[in-house]
Amino acid sequence: MSAAYKERQDVMPLASGDSDKSGIYYTDHECIVDYFKDAPEIDLIDEWLTEQARNAFDAEILAISGRNVAENISSVEEKFRRLQERWKEETYAMSSLHDMFLNEAYQSIIGLGPAVLPYILRETNRNPDHWYWALRAITGESPVPDSLFGDVDAMSRCWVNWGRMNGLI
Repeated sequence: MSAAYKERQDVMPLASGDSDKSGIYYTDHECIVDYFKDAPEIDLIDEWLTEQARNAFDAEILAISGRNVAENISSVEEKFRRLQERWKEETYAMSSLHDMFLNEAYQSIIGLGPAVLPYILRETNRNPDHWYWALRAITGESPVPDSLFGDVDAMSRCWVNWGRMNGLI
């Protein structure tokens, strides 16, 4: 306990939620600030409060990000499967690759980001399809040599090999 706190224990005029004569109510933070405003340790107290807030925030973020990891993973897979099905339904008769790639469901799959890569790569391994655009958009890479462009099976094999080399399959 700081010396400033011990000296001021008996003179602190308000408890949290009390009001002064003007009817202004004080929160815990305001009471602390008013109470210690002239204390020489105010910078240390401010640093301590800031550190406590930062630690509480970090703990909450960890709890949120660590919560139900399996649920989050299956959620990405479920979204991918649902969007993939919609993409196939909406584009099965399309001859334009441009239209296929700009389809909302396909773009939403890209929007799932790196978390969806294992699912796209597994699907590509099972059933070669036009996933190379999404894979390139997500990874920023292209393991397919120019000489293979247009050969969906060969392009798919290149991406599957890339996925294996990067531990995604």
